[in-house]
Amino acid sequence: MKDNIEDLIPILKKEIETKGIEHLFNKVDYIAVYHSNSDINGIGVFTPMDLEDDQFIGVSHVFYKGFWYMTTHGNYNHSENPNCIVEPDNNVLVMKAIRDIEHGEELTVDYRKQPFLEQPGEDWVK
Repeated sequence: MKDNIEDLIPILKKEIETKGIEHLFNKVDYIAVYHSNSDINGIGVFTPMDLEDDQFIGVSHVFYKGFWYMTTHGNYNHSENPNCIVEPDNNVLVMKAIRDIEHGEELTVDYRKQPFLEQPGEDWVK
């Protein structure tokens, strides 16, 4: 961690020279997803922007004092042809894209590849 703002000036200058000033304003720590009716089941999680393969989307669940808590990213549906994966990272589950995803597309996970999730039943939509 830099001690003062003057220490950041050379770093920012180099970043602007190599990536352009627009790069500084395009930083995204997570994707602000939205919920809507799903063709799969009930309500799903959707992206308002195009996403790239392997892009971090957000935290779906947090483990705290013996319980899992779901975030707005955690209401995803199961699909046998998913576009996301959920991976544990210490006490949180993070969602990442496993292919390019178009804006407005529902974010889905293959529950069968996530043993810590509820497993699909025979009557689930594939």
